[in-house]
Amino acid sequence: MIVNGRPILANPPRTVISVQYNLTAPTFREIMNYTSSYLSDIELHCTEKVCNKRLLSYRLQFLSGNLTKTSYSNKVTQLIETNRHPKIIVIGDVHGCVDELRSLLRRCNYLPGDLIIFLGDLVSKGPHSKSVIQLARNLNCLSVRGNHDFEVVRWSQAIKNGAEAPIFQTEHYCIAKELKEKDVEYMESLPWYISCPSLNSLFVHAGFVSGVRLRRQNPRLMMNMRSILPDGTVTSKFFENWPWARLWDGPQTVFFGHDADRGLQQYENAVGLDTGVVYGGRLTACVLPEKKMVSVSARKAYFMYRRKRYT
Repeated sequence: MIVNGRPILANPPRTVISVQYNLTAPTFREIMNYTSSYLSDIELHCTEKVCNKRLLSYRLQFLSGNLTKTSYSNKVTQLIETNRHPKIIVIGDVHGCVDELRSLLRRCNYLPGDLIIFLGDLVSKGPHSKSVIQLARNLNCLSVRGNHDFEVVRWSQAIKNGAEAPIFQTEHYCIAKELKEKDVEYMESLPWYISCPSLNSLFVHAGFVSGVRLRRQNPRLMMNMRSILPDGTVTSKFFENWPWARLWDGPQTVFFGHDADRGLQQYENAVGLDTGVVYGGRLTACVLPEKKMVSVSARKAYFMYRRKRYT
């Protein structure tokens, strides 16, 4: 169904996904399936000093013929399983910038067994929205639903129901039209927010209103809000002195995106990770549980930035 030229979402996503931080270390086979070469990528991802020293020793023995390929594989497998501590990688708005996403995952030393959580807006504005979705599916990533993801889902459902193409084909329509069925299913599954009780953390695209129970939060605000004014008005507009996160008093730490104007935001109980990669800024991740910040520069500005500022 289309109202006022825009499709209506038939089946909204579940309110919440709970994530328990009980990840397991990867097997050697999983690493082989992920990496593109036999030796160099393994060495790249073994970051701990003791692991690197032992790995270098194994490599020298392998190259000198003192270790067979099977023995080398077994030793590397044991070394990785002993020293690896799987992590959660929380990533800000990607907006179709798949090259920067791959660079960020390498910089975060991503390995199978790690969990990636996107903060929404996987798509739109950037060059490779479809590739970002496919990468997210292939790596079994979680993501919350952003406002641009929401529009793509609406058009996907409209196309499925036989809606005619709009006179002016929007970017969201064009993205929806080229997605495969599995891509659409993945996008439709994205929830409004994700909870991880073991890390006392919440993940949402735009934000929450402090003092309102999670299950009573407004989904549209969770995808669009940026500011809360002194009179309590919640708005998607950028008011420089009134970010919503300044009012969030926990107890959970909220990780959010959507607000490229403010860039990296770090409050006592809230962390904003949208650093404007699609506008030529950076793509930023927070690695949990250490809360280590990692980022990469955009290769170029893909979209002209024209946000209005309010006082």
